[in-house]
Amino acid sequence: MNVLIIHFRSIVFTVLVSIILLLFANNVLDISEKSGLFVIGGLLIVTFYTTHIIGRNFIFTIIPIGIIISSLALLYFIDSNFKRSFFAIGVGIVYYSALLGINRMKNNSRDITAKTFFSISIISTIFFFFAAFYGVYINFEIPLWFFLSISVVFLFFITFASLKVYSKNIYRAFLGSAIISFLIVQIMWMMNFWPFGYLTNASVIVLFYYIIWDMFIMVFTITLSKKRVLNNIIIGLSLLFMLLFTSRWVLM
Repeated sequence: MNVLIIHFRSIVFTVLVSIILLLFANNVLDISEKSGLFVIGGLLIVTFYTTHIIGRNFIFTIIPIGIIISSLALLYFIDSNFKRSFFAIGVGIVYYSALLGINRMKNNSRDITAKTFFSISIISTIFFFFAAFYGVYINFEIPLWFFLSISVVFLFFITFASLKVYSKNIYRAFLGSAIISFLIVQIMWMMNFWPFGYLTNASVIVLFYYIIWDMFIMVFTITLSKKRVLNNIIIGLSLLFMLLFTSRWVLM
């Protein structure tokens, strides 16, 4: 019965999130108005409460809240209502995946299905955030130090929320999150000189992040294998080269 109730709650709140995102996507609600801010605030409170009930741990609330905030920011870089609506529905699917993954991961971190849902939500959240934040960075010319500072804080908390599932040792999860965040920000600093748009940059960040993140998960779960690491690197580099060669160059 508890499982059915959790699934029902997940579906109800996923539908709620999708409807609200659709309202923003079609300009019925506006983040610059008080009504829009009120709705967003209420949605974040409900998400915090719901995720805490499902996951029984405050650390899990970071991921769904990150999905909502980053997807709302990314909406404003999508140029048509149809694309925005399509994106809003996609975010709803990712949100539902996050809730299902959290529900199953809290009981068994080795559950393959749960890991799939959880990984999708983590990677999607990171992509949404960096696609939106790179858009802000490129279009509004915010200082590089500020951009990297916000990025490292975001990466740390999202990574800590995920690694804490795989390790009961808070120190290990903390140290792993700090290392991953530092490495990704170093890559971002080098990417600052690349002539690509925000979607390409966000995709590259996701590729590097997944390779490093998955390696730490293998260490935490004592499943580290040379073959899997090499496969991740080969697939990641292949996707990276395809992405860079097919992307439009943005020369300043």
